[in-house]
Amino acid sequence: MDALLIAQVTRLKQLERFRYGLVDRCSDLKRKILAYLDQVFPEYDQIFSDVFGCSSTQVLLNSPIPEDLLELDA
Repeated sequence: MDALLIAQVTRLKQLERFRYGLVDRCSDLKRKILAYLDQVFPEYDQIFSDVFGCSSTQVLLNSPIPEDLLELDA
């Protein structure tokens, strides 16, 4: 192997570790969000098939607490 190839392999390994860290942090954040939602909106995950999807995200942005949703119905 020449030096350029070794440098490329090393860089690829660094990028792989960086990506793994990002995926791990993203997974942790999603678990924390789900735990919070379970406390605030216990039945929320039964309403949306994808809690992190566009529709669900829009609902949470406009109505972050259950009382806000009740006011929408009135």
